[in-house]
Amino acid sequence: MKKRLFIITLPICILTLIFGISFYIENSNNQIFSEETQEWLKWYESLSYKEQKAISYMPKELIDAMKNGYKYKLNE
Repeated sequence: MKKRLFIITLPICILTLIFGISFYIENSNNQIFSEETQEWLKWYESLSYKEQKAISYMPKELIDAMKNGYKYKLNE
């Protein structure tokens, strides 16, 4: 009985942990930037690859964060 309970609850715990970590990362990234920069990122990510390559502007806030170790892959 204990073994069955363990087998049933372990995957639930693992999935909850994974969901919680991804939710935390997603929300913490949003808190790093101002609303204006978040809007720019959403707009940039909605562009096609060719359109992204044509963009030469990046918000200073994002540049500073990337210099300080924030990982955001822009299509370069």
